[in-house]
Amino acid sequence: MNNQQHKATGWLKKLLLTILGIMMLLVLSLFMVGSFFQKEVKQAFISSINKQLNVKVETGEINFSLFNDFPNAALVFRNVLAHPSKPFSQQDTLLFASKIILSFNAFELFGKNYQINRLELKNGVLNMKVNDKGESNFVFLKPSSDTTASSLSINLEKVLLQDVKYAYVNRLKNERYEFYIEKNESNTTYTPGRISIRSKVDFVAQQLKWNATGYIDSVIANAEFDLLIENENHFSINNSVIKVKETEILLSGDIYNQPSHTELNVTAQSNNADILTLLRLLPAGSKEWTNDYKTKGYLTWNATVKGKIDKLNTPAIDVQFSCKEGTLLTKFSDAALSNISFAGKYTNHRAGKSNNHYIRFENLKCSFNEKVIKASGELNHFDDPALNLIAEGGIDLAQLKDLLKADTVELLNGDARVQLKFSGTISNPLTYVASGTIAVSNGNVKLKNSSLPVTKIQLQGNVNDNAFTLEALTFVQGNSDYKLSGKVSNFASAFLKGNEPIQVEALLKMKLLDMDELITSENQSTTNNSVVKFPDWLHAELTVSIDNTRFRKFEAKRIIGTVILKENALMLQEVQLQAMRGSIMLEGSLSILEDSIRIICDAGLSNIDINQMMYQFDNFGQQSLTDKNLKGKLNATVQFTSMWLPTLVVNPQSIVAISDVTIVNGELNNFEPMQKLKKYVKQVDLQNIKFANLENQIEIRNRNIVFPVMRIENSAMNFTASGTHNFDNDIDYSIKLALNDLTRREKNLKTEFGTIEEDGLGHTQIFLRMKGPASNPNVKYDTKAVEQHITQSAKQEKQNLKVMLNKEFGLFKKDSSINKITPTEKKRKQEFQVDTDPF
Repeated sequence: MNNQQHKATGWLKKLLLTILGIMMLLVLSLFMVGSFFQKEVKQAFISSINKQLNVKVETGEINFSLFNDFPNAALVFRNVLAHPSKPFSQQDTLLFASKIILSFNAFELFGKNYQINRLELKNGVLNMKVNDKGESNFVFLKPSSDTTASSLSINLEKVLLQDVKYAYVNRLKNERYEFYIEKNESNTTYTPGRISIRSKVDFVAQQLKWNATGYIDSVIANAEFDLLIENENHFSINNSVIKVKETEILLSGDIYNQPSHTELNVTAQSNNADILTLLRLLPAGSKEWTNDYKTKGYLTWNATVKGKIDKLNTPAIDVQFSCKEGTLLTKFSDAALSNISFAGKYTNHRAGKSNNHYIRFENLKCSFNEKVIKASGELNHFDDPALNLIAEGGIDLAQLKDLLKADTVELLNGDARVQLKFSGTISNPLTYVASGTIAVSNGNVKLKNSSLPVTKIQLQGNVNDNAFTLEALTFVQGNSDYKLSGKVSNFASAFLKGNEPIQVEALLKMKLLDMDELITSENQSTTNNSVVKFPDWLHAELTVSIDNTRFRKFEAKRIIGTVILKENALMLQEVQLQAMRGSIMLEGSLSILEDSIRIICDAGLSNIDINQMMYQFDNFGQQSLTDKNLKGKLNATVQFTSMWLPTLVVNPQSIVAISDVTIVNGELNNFEPMQKLKKYVKQVDLQNIKFANLENQIEIRNRNIVFPVMRIENSAMNFTASGTHNFDNDIDYSIKLALNDLTRREKNLKTEFGTIEEDGLGHTQIFLRMKGPASNPNVKYDTKAVEQHITQSAKQEKQNLKVMLNKEFGLFKKDSSINKITPTEKKRKQEFQVDTDPF
């Protein structure tokens, strides 16, 4: 290194040391000056602020700094709380900020007069209010006559805001504005009578509301404003830009702030707005569903906002818009509406009436998976909307499912074609005028919680005002096939209003109804503790004709009748069917209650094969008397009510039934309790008993099958019996045997079994009581008194039960005896209650 290089290096070191020394001296000087003036500045600011402020202010720590914004000096206030000005409650909050910084020129420290030129506010809340009398809560400063000479003045050149919640409510003018200001930087220039503000702000417009109409709902935006304030009440907006996502809105106009009202004359326009952004700016604000969609292509629109804002007036808003080659896509699938084009307009003062909202679309056209949809329409009065619509086009149902994000639908496909004209006030179905056609071909649908899809859907129908004429609807669900035709009333109002049930009157024809599949599929869609429910949006009356049906072991053919579905109940009227080698006519209902199902049935059975009946109904849940024991033909009338679990498991305690039974050519084979009589009538074959006719009335209640006294003439021997047989397979029978052909012809014969008597006709009889488990009952002597008691008790209980079933469930309508009850019988009837609680 030569001598010149050494000299240059040495000079550079000296220069750096000199600069460093000066900086250290400057810092030390600032620190000393700050320490010297800190107490004086604090006292001057606090004293001056207290003289000028009209509101009560509380503050935490106060610090003075020359380093915060040099060459400005700054006073830093922490946790500042300002209460409203009177007459507003002092418990409210006008302003809160975790930090407020007031800055002024540091050289003013030596002149003792401080002019605030910069305000910075962080983490704050500002609530500005005007009451019905026009009084405001934000009168910060006292009137000039109340102030004395002050060393503090305000001439703000810059305002910085960060994380500030701002709300302005004016009850006199019926205005409300709410914003969250993430960051704002404003530069201000003062001239006599005028203030010019240039501001950049990132914010969330949470609400903008005039009268009862909201125009903004949580819109994230940033903006650059050029604002001129003249005479404190005229705000002029020039060359201002608001950016919402990718949409830029140019804003200009004038705002006049009068004591009794605000007057607007503002224009806005955009050449690159997306469709969803426009929807967010319309009345009622954005909808949650808009977050699931995105758009391509742009709207061109321009708007004017002109008029007064007060309790009686809302400014007139007029918007013209158009779109070409737009696309609406979902964020969760590839479904899209493409080639969207339309033109239209919006106003909130149609026919010169305030808040009379009106929007019109003209020449709407779009492509939906290569299917074209065309429409035009208008919507008037947003509070009580009136709709006029003309639409036609094809719809790919699979694409529609994806576009609408139908979460409850696992599968939907097929082709639909719609041609529709509609006009009317949505809330008043009497005003509906509609016509058109709806067709679906090759449709398939499957709900997420169902294992059984609905396939091969073919539909053809016509819209007529508030009704839909169903010319033909066919579909298949598993092994079951459906063919319907009829009328769907309340169709348009249910579709448009969404809270009214559809009324269906139709003819249903089926070749096969497979109840096993349907119930299994439905149960899989519910939890173990849930109740299967009928859709509350559907009221239907179906005339049914079903060739075949099956449920577990039960099979039936040629079913005809009426089925009514309404208010969570399924009702059967005059239903006829062939089953179990005989015929059945029945009426009844299945009602869905809060946590159970109630079934009521009034049936007539003719020529039913008893063996098949016991087999197909799984011996009614018991194993003591089964299809292996009984044969014959059954004729009966049955009144039946019971409670079931949602899984269609019956609660045995709830079963109540009365049945008038006639059995023709019956057989009782291998019935274990009969074998217990062999030791008394050893010469009689009780293994296979045949009888020509048997008539009785059988009751079921409290888990007991009750049969009154009946005479059974059979191939073994004739006897009379009565008693009970409960669901736990315990029996309590009273039996009177005719033994004249088996015992000695002596009167009052004493035996080990009791007294053997004659009935006066030469017939010898013995009275027995059979009680205990049906598989091994205990048999002993019984008296006539027991028999008579059972006979009378059963007769009375039978009558009481019939009255109760008639009153509670409408059964025994044609039985005149229930209207001839004595006062004593009425009292007894009140003692008999049916427990319909399944648990």
